[in-house]
Amino acid sequence: MSFLLPKLSSKRDVDHAIKTTSEKVLVLRFGRDEDHVCLQLDDIVSVLILFIYLTLFVLCTVFYFIFLFFSAVQDIP
Repeated sequence: MSFLLPKLSSKRDVDHAIKTTSEKVLVLRFGRDEDHVCLQLDDIVSVLILFIYLTLFVLCTVFYFIFLFFSAVQDIP
């Protein structure tokens, strides 16, 4: 799943990513695509990203329905 992660090919790209990223977690992995350990790390990071997105989606959905429930309860006379 390393194809899901963006690749920075120059020093300028790395500097730009560091300077323009705010209020996010920036993970930089320096290595080669031929290295099996680097590819395993890419797969782990990709799975973690998907897990975090899915967890946040579920939590936001649950909180939204809780909000709707309590809004409906307050409208009952």
